Amino acid sequence: LSITSGTKTAEYLVIAGGAGGGGNNYGAGRAIGGGGAGAIRYGTTPISPGSIPITVGGGGGGSPSGSGYNGTPGSNSVFGTVATAIGGGGGGGHNDPPGAGLPGGSGGGGMNGPMPGGSATGSSGGTPGSNSPGAGWGNDGGAGSPNNGGPGPWEGGGGGGAGTAGTPGGHSQTGSHG
Repeated sequence: LSITSGTKTAEYLVIAGGAGGGGNNYGAGRAIGGGGAGAIRYGTTPISPGSIPITVGGGGGGSPSGSGYNGTPGSNSVFGTVATAIGGGGGGGHNDPPGAGLPGGSGGGGMNGPMPGGSATGSSGGTPGSNSPGAGWGNDGGAGSPNNGGPGPWEGGGGGGAGTAGTPGGHSQTGSHG
């Protein structure tokens, strides 16, 4: 962004990249966590003539099929020195120690087990149009469903978002357990 003359007031919306989901290497009936959303920063700021570097954070990749690894976190987005939004936390996979959702702007969901969801660096709450807190808006990821020895499938927790926490994984009494 380049400003050529005079001080201006800029309204900004900075959204970090969302994360990828974790991977399943145990076969059917087992579940991994969903990736968390990137934090959201919103506000207004005075800007003076000059250049302001802007970085748009990309989304993180999901774990490759059959790998069992955590999802890749999203990348941060930056508006000069004014605002940084933290990327989302990756979803928990079966092989990464040991399947909890990763922290991020919004936390990733945990795999079944139950494993906890990742914590959010962003703050929950907020109303549309209100300035975000310094860490941005974000929420924790949901925990995965318990493995209770019964028939699966079991569900991983959902990744957190800017508006609400990730939904905890449920347990379905259909299918076979893997």
